[in-house]
Amino acid sequence: MKNNLLIKKNLLDIEIQKNLQKSSIAAIVFFTYFTGVIIAWLTDQLSLAGNNVAMLIIISLLFVAMPLFLFFDSLIKIREATNAIKNLE
Repeated sequence: MKNNLLIKKNLLDIEIQKNLQKSSIAAIVFFTYFTGVIIAWLTDQLSLAGNNVAMLIIISLLFVAMPLFLFFDSLIKIREATNAIKNLE
């Protein structure tokens, strides 16, 4: 029985590590994108006049939606796995 609990705990640890990687990658993509947009704006390579603002917002929402979803989904799964590990003991 002890081996069975150890196996379940190890599987939950692997699940936590997988979700930590997903959330880290999503955070890196999110902040890299906005850092690039800010640098482009500060160096006047990005014009924020007229329709360009609307296009930037639309592209930003499309590009950032998936990493944000993955980030928050991973955090929820990490919390669930952590609670499952606590309940095993």
